[in-house]
Amino acid sequence: NVSREQFHTFAQALRARHPYIAAFAYDRLVAGNERPAFEAQMRTRHPDFSIAEMVDGKRVVSRLKDRYRVIDYVEPMTGSEAAFGLDVSSTPPREAAIRRADSTGLPVATGLFPLVQEPGIPGGFRILMTVYKDVARPDAALLRQREVAGYTVAVLRPDDLIEKILGPADSIGNAGLDVRVYAAASADDKQLVYGLPGAATGKPQGLRPAWLFGNPAESFTHNFDVAGTPWHMTITARPTPFAAAHVGALVALLASLLTTLALTAYLQAIATRSQG
Repeated sequence: NVSREQFHTFAQALRARHPYIAAFAYDRLVAGNERPAFEAQMRTRHPDFSIAEMVDGKRVVSRLKDRYRVIDYVEPMTGSEAAFGLDVSSTPPREAAIRRADSTGLPVATGLFPLVQEPGIPGGFRILMTVYKDVARPDAALLRQREVAGYTVAVLRPDDLIEKILGPADSIGNAGLDVRVYAAASADDKQLVYGLPGAATGKPQGLRPAWLFGNPAESFTHNFDVAGTPWHMTITARPTPFAAAHVGALVALLASLLTTLALTAYLQAIATRSQG
């Protein structure tokens, strides 16, 4: 048993050290016949409490169900009012992760989804882990399912997380690189978590002739694992303009042209004076 004050203290300290963590939560499993008692107990602290669900983007009182997965604890509470008490048992990105967490007993990451507490940002992802009722980690998968009490959850802002590792995307872009990270096994724009708008294609833009770009773009891809979920990264070195790659040669060529023109003009002047 963890008090809400203990949960607050624990979460607050971790969020202070890791600003890319949007929230910590505990999703409690509540059986349908336990709902009245659960809601009554919650109303001793929150008088208007009811298990809720999202319908067409709006928070409404949840319909009757056989089982709920309710966001019971959440930190910070301020700003997370829309998430508190929400039934998330039918959210597709979480269901696959829940099944993997139950079957492995390990932390599992979800895909991207909109953050209820931060609707203005692209999205976040959860890393969740199963909490069992009476045993730390049962061996049998069936026993695990029977003994599940709920799920501890860390909600992360992926753009802030990747920026913490790689630095701001515009700084990377200024270095001549396009770095894109996807919370998916392939380059799915809907799962883009880090990168500048518009990927480098390696093609000259506008009417500039291709020969001005001495070094064509080079692309590299890399897949890695985030708590059991495959992520994908692409790194593209932008095509280097001929002028930037060969500035010394261009200066020498320009100097040669100017010298030739000057010499030609000088010789022409001497010839003209001689004829005069």
